[in-house]
Amino acid sequence: MPLTVSPYPASGTSIDSCNISTHNWTIKFSAASKGGGIYWLSPDSMGTGSNQLDTNLFTIITGTTGTPDSTSKGTASMTLLDNSNVIVRLMQQRTINSLPFQVYYTIQGNGKVFIRAYTYAASAHQ
Repeated sequence: MPLTVSPYPASGTSIDSCNISTHNWTIKFSAASKGGGIYWLSPDSMGTGSNQLDTNLFTIITGTTGTPDSTSKGTASMTLLDNSNVIVRLMQQRTINSLPFQVYYTIQGNGKVFIRAYTYAASAHQ
């Protein structure tokens, strides 16, 4: 199914939010308040139906003492990597507990979502 992509701002690759939809579903990303991840899934084309998620679709949680931190909180940066009517790729970047995380989302028109997450620990021998 063809994808409709509505990034904000509409120009450039660095974005604050993005709606991706077909005539059967809508997913929404927000870098400003949801850490850059998918926070909305709706079974309609305009995202006006009820949200099927109670938290982000994919979250990385770090920290075992005190208050853990996650990729679904705070502000992240989002980059629109590919945008066509059959596939969309976004990258979410966020630092959590001093570790840089990159999460790549690939969304296809048939509704499949692929997620890849990367991080690395800084070495003392840099």
